[in-house]
Amino acid sequence: MNAQWPALLATPHIAAALGEHAVAESPHRAWPIPARVDKVALTAPRTLFVGDAAAATDVMTGEGIAQALLTGELAARAVISGATAEGVRARYEESVKHALFADHRMSVALQSVLARPRALDVAVRAAGLTGWTRRNFARWLFEDYPRALLLTPRRWHRKMFGAAGAYRGVTG
Repeated sequence: MNAQWPALLATPHIAAALGEHAVAESPHRAWPIPARVDKVALTAPRTLFVGDAAAATDVMTGEGIAQALLTGELAARAVISGATAEGVRARYEESVKHALFADHRMSVALQSVLARPRALDVAVRAAGLTGWTRRNFARWLFEDYPRALLLTPRRWHRKMFGAAGAYRGVTG
């Protein structure tokens, strides 16, 4: 990103929006987003890792609040299950795997496909075909729907695209 930042700022429409006298107020910095929930340890003896500590963020958007809240809830459920310490760890690991791994892996796969300009162009055109595709693509992109919804039949139900969205008045 550090190498791309000056070129991005020099893009005509961004430069115009910033104005000719725009000056950075500090050096550009970036840190890697922890997005590898399927590759890190989720537990240690008497410890359950949640949120960023579990590398539970979305690969495509870098967002992680929903995953942090979900992993926190799953950890709490595992703890109150009354199991042994080892049982709590096993329950938590299995519940995180069930809740997040398919969506995470779908995001990783999509990111590699959408890194290709032609594939990205096809995806954007397909997403913009109708009002329904635009609305539902946006809801899917920003995780109103699970990322791997179409590939996980256990999540299918009659109104999976018609439920109320995260914003008032938004439906499929």
